[in-house]
Amino acid sequence: MARPPYSDRRDINRMPRGGRANPLVALTVVGCLLVASLVWLLSNGGSGTAGTRGEQNEEVRLTISCAAVMRPPMESIAKEYRNEFGVGIDIRYGGSNMLLTQLKGNSFDTTDLFLAADDFFTDQAVRSGLARETLPVASNSPVLVVPKGNPKGIRNFTDLLRSDVRVSLADDQQAAIGKAVRRLLYLKQVDGTNRWEQLTTHVQQQGVLRSTVNEVADDVRLGNPIDAGLVWASMPRLPNYSEYLEVIDLKELHGEPDLASVAVLNASTHPVRALHFARYIASSDRGLLALRDAGMDVVDGDRWDERPEMTLYCDAKHRRIVEPILQRFEQREGVVVQATYADSATIKQLITMGQRVSEGTAQRDLTLPDLYLTSVELESGNNWETTALSSSADFVGLTYGLSQDCQHKYLARRLLQEILRSQDLFKNEVRSPQTRRSVVRINPSSVSAAEAMRR
Repeated sequence: MARPPYSDRRDINRMPRGGRANPLVALTVVGCLLVASLVWLLSNGGSGTAGTRGEQNEEVRLTISCAAVMRPPMESIAKEYRNEFGVGIDIRYGGSNMLLTQLKGNSFDTTDLFLAADDFFTDQAVRSGLARETLPVASNSPVLVVPKGNPKGIRNFTDLLRSDVRVSLADDQQAAIGKAVRRLLYLKQVDGTNRWEQLTTHVQQQGVLRSTVNEVADDVRLGNPIDAGLVWASMPRLPNYSEYLEVIDLKELHGEPDLASVAVLNASTHPVRALHFARYIASSDRGLLALRDAGMDVVDGDRWDERPEMTLYCDAKHRRIVEPILQRFEQREGVVVQATYADSATIKQLITMGQRVSEGTAQRDLTLPDLYLTSVELESGNNWETTALSSSADFVGLTYGLSQDCQHKYLARRLLQEILRSQDLFKNEVRSPQTRRSVVRINPSSVSAAEAMRR
């Protein structure tokens, strides 16, 4: 029989015993209920129709600080979420760094989420203690745009620096686009200086500095007096810009794209609902559709599931440590984790049998888990992402595996991060005379779980 979710567990020995009800008390309770019902009906115009889910959630509103470039898709996502779940979304727009600075200064102490155009800023939010987790949503790269028809005939970076060319640039101290341009151009050394210094000097003399990328795009759309601007690649694809902007390919802007991500803030008064909305934004068949329509290159997100379920096989000796983590994870993330505890040898046997089932070589009476956590390395095949961890050179490491067939990979990775944050797991391990070279050795007190998982 399947184990019930943690949230459904009850101690039957503590259940109240039955007994005869006092008739007077019962009549009093019924009377109070009738009066309350009458008051409710009168306050709702006398209609006996129960409120919709949206009306029930009307008192719950979320606030998100959002990068300005995300405005068109976020307006659409917020509207769809409101229609589906009845939760209103208040959105504050600005440059990513400016928004982060405001959050650090506690200007918006009730903000629930932070969506930045560059995950550098959401990572900073985590390091600053403002947030605990982040979800990637899309990648973007800076491009040069000019008014349609390119009236100034700008073809390369040298043309951009001409005295008759006026450039609009987002401030690298406020907007993610400015930081992205600086990162790429600073590496391009020319004549004892670099392209970033050349561009900023030119803008000071012959251009304008803006606080958001939207302002830059609007400058170029209006044309005179601005002849060129640097914006995210997705912006010229938007309906309100596509007829007015033309992209000029600059080799100096070629490089690794920036990754937009959303962070759930610790200051949120509705953390479960905030995580719910964050997952909605990052779901392949919900929020990512709007981001893709806005011209962004979206990540390979999980499909939407209002209450996801995952399965975990875990070495039984870690149960005391892992089970409370699962309980907290379920409550915070709004998910169900079905955990099976056994010794590592049994887990290895179950996974081996499950793989044979998936390959069609046995009766389909076994299924593979989404995750496993054992004290031995398993030959789990190509269907698994596996990593071995060790706390020191003379400790046998933990091994975790994530199934390629897992329907909620991002949630699964976050669960692993939560588990691996516990130093007690490593204290459970036994000493070994030799440690395999394939083991990644980490110090849990100094290396974050996320960093360990990326190694």
